[in-house]
Amino acid sequence: ACPGLTSTYTIIVSPQPNVSVVVVNNALCSGNTVQISMTSPVAGTIFNWTAIASNGTTGAVNGSGASISQVLSNSTNTQGTVSYTITNQGPA
Repeated sequence: ACPGLTSTYTIIVSPQPNVSVVVVNNALCSGNTVQISMTSPVAGTIFNWTAIASNGTTGAVNGSGASISQVLSNSTNTQGTVSYTITNQGPA
């Protein structure tokens, strides 16, 4: 048998990021600002969010970054809600 050449491959295995979320106040009056911050122990983590608001609730928009700061308003006579879904992506 003839000896072949040796090949070496380096595979990078990145850590899976997790997210810690801090909500300053999860109940507020119409016209006030929601403040939500996200952190991860994995450097370079990217945060994205989608916002779904109930009928009559405005000011919630999708976005990205380490914090959400949005003025939420409710034009109805009943309680409104906004659901934020936060996803994260670690560095490649």
